[in-house]
Formats: sequence, C-alpha cells, structure tokens
Amino acid sequence: MSALLTDAPALHPLLDQLTSRHGFARLDLGTLDAFADAPGHALLVFTEDPVRFKETLDLAVIAPELAKVFAGRFRCGVLLPPDSRKAAARYGFARWPAS
Repeated sequence: MSALLTDAPALHPLLDQLTSRHGFARLDLGTLDAFADAPGHALLVFTEDPVRFKETLDLAVIAPELAKVFAGRFRCGVLLPPDSRKAAARYGFARWPAS
C-alpha cells in the first residue's frame, strides 16, 4: 500500500480555527476580489508560515477577538500563506503578518 503524498504542509490549528471555529471566510486569489469588493467593512487576515513568522499565530488569536468585540460590524476573511504572498504587493505591504 502506498502512502498519500502531498506538497501542502499541514495547516497550523490556530490558522485552521479562523475558519472552522470563528467563521472567517477562507479566501484564495479566485475569491479575494469578490470579498474585497463587497459592500461594507472587512477584516482580511494575510497569514504567513508560523514557523518563519511567529507573529502569524498572534494575529490568529487577536483577529477573532476583534471580530467578537465588533460583532456584525465587518466581514472576516483569511488568506493562507501561498495566496497571501501573491496578494501582498497588491495591498502594498511586505511585512508579515498583516491585516
């Protein structure tokens, strides 16, 4: 029997909880424009590899708290590292994490 091989690293549990527990929309480059262009305010979390950028996990804890305190005031979404890197220049930042 062969093992299932994948190039994708496992998603850190705190990043996974942004969508599975806190209801953030998991975005990618194909869904980012529609999310960003929707009416109203939005909180968009750009993540990076938490091994290289430990502050990513700080943001994964802080963002849901902000969403809870300001419930109903903005939509919440998260871009995972590969798509965050590709979209970063579009939003004019080069430091991680960002929101």
